[in-house]
Amino acid sequence: MENPHYEAAPRGVTPENAYEQNHATLLMLMGRINGLLAANYRTNRPREWEHIGRQEEVIAILRGVAELLGVQ
Repeated sequence: MENPHYEAAPRGVTPENAYEQNHATLLMLMGRINGLLAANYRTNRPREWEHIGRQEEVIAILRGVAELLGVQ
């Protein structure tokens, strides 16, 4: 991972700093994911069952993330 996730408090790192860094990482990852999903939608033609399977895997993972964040 490009930016570390802080599980323990290293010297000089405050919870505020760690939260801000993690937030930036989350937004960057979400942007990459959105871009890739949009590109795949436009270019995955003809569509195959493999594409459907990948979509279903991503949906399952995102549902887990949504549950973690409390999204209904």
